[in-house]
Amino acid sequence: MEYNSPLSLEKEKKLISLLKMTPDSQVIEVGCGNGKFLLSLMEAYEVSVLGVDTDSMLINQARGAADTRFENRTYRFICEDFQSLNLRSQSYDLLICNGSSHAFGAGAHAVSSVAQHANRLLKQGGLLLLGECYWKKAPPQAYLDFLGQDKGIYSDYKGNIDLVHAQGFNPIYATSSSQHEWDNFEWSHKQITRECLKGDPTNSQLKKKMLRIETWLDAYLKWGREHLGYGFYLFEKNTLCQK
Repeated sequence: MEYNSPLSLEKEKKLISLLKMTPDSQVIEVGCGNGKFLLSLMEAYEVSVLGVDTDSMLINQARGAADTRFENRTYRFICEDFQSLNLRSQSYDLLICNGSSHAFGAGAHAVSSVAQHANRLLKQGGLLLLGECYWKKAPPQAYLDFLGQDKGIYSDYKGNIDLVHAQGFNPIYATSSSQHEWDNFEWSHKQITRECLKGDPTNSQLKKKMLRIETWLDAYLKWGREHLGYGFYLFEKNTLCQK
């Protein structure tokens, strides 16, 4: 599983092709995980990147992959809480947040907080690439109870655009994950864990993990597949509006 989101290789290539980075571009990704998107971006453009994540194992994977694939390039992958970092304002040409809005704020305010931080960190005309869940239609209370959330945790598809636009950004592209991409993403967790159990069938931790995955998949099939979507949104910081 390349991403902790329903992002296919085809959609990754499309998004990267839209970014039009230059050799002096400065890029930051919050919640970069194993660095997959930043590494693909570095393959396409000679950019300088900063990846931030709180998972030390994933950060080590990102560093190792970058060290192997790139020489004489500028990149950093750091294991830190984004909120604790002291980053220079208006220093970046691109900020990426794919499935990591919780790093910026809680609940219904998370997406707005992403945009507020991006407005501070990005240069005028800089880009924000956001990957975020949305409600395809109003979820039943049973699904919200299962998630332990209220309906306000997500907006609808256009609602995500409106929240970012209100913080001084112009939308320049938007798309969403297909059902095929969603299914591949959700079922990949079980496939990976199943293979691990084949090699270690008595591992109690893996057995517990499989039970959690099966519970989650049951809810996905019952509610999530019908009600929850995932959008990818590209915004430009409005040169006429300084928030």
